[in-house]
Amino acid sequence: MDSDIWNLVRMECTGLFSAMNRDLGSANVDELKVLKRLRKNPDVTLKADKGGATVVMNKLDYVAKTMELLGDMRTYRILQKDPTKSITNKVVNKILDLKRQDKFCIGEYGRVYPCAPVSPRFYGLPKIHKEGNPLRPIVSNIGSPTYALAKYLCIIISPLVNNSTCTVKNSYV
Repeated sequence: MDSDIWNLVRMECTGLFSAMNRDLGSANVDELKVLKRLRKNPDVTLKADKGGATVVMNKLDYVAKTMELLGDMRTYRILQKDPTKSITNKVVNKILDLKRQDKFCIGEYGRVYPCAPVSPRFYGLPKIHKEGNPLRPIVSNIGSPTYALAKYLCIIISPLVNNSTCTVKNSYV
């Protein structure tokens, strides 16, 4: 297919994917049918690394590219067991120590306590602007044992960093 047709398909799909993010009651019947078909599709639908495009990628290609990234032993290594429980215990013990020392205000303890923590998740975003569309590796820590604590510390530290003359807001400028 030529690039004009692919762009048209991408724009149509982007509109449909946006429909998934809004109230499905406002999506029309045709949109809902397409969304149901896409959910059953063996391909992977994800955002591109840059440009706000939506990419539909063959699942086998996506898995192969992901495994190629994870196969780089200089960057990643295979663990013998999932460290999530161990890290959660360390975080909880530290939070309990701080609570015993009255270092938290009312409500802060519950805010930083890891609730139902999960392992960080790895995925890749296709770089559609590069030859072969390699994946940009992403590790999402949302829901990890340290996520709530890191978010809380960010709130505390941000005012201090914002007033500093030694920070970099954008390395490209």
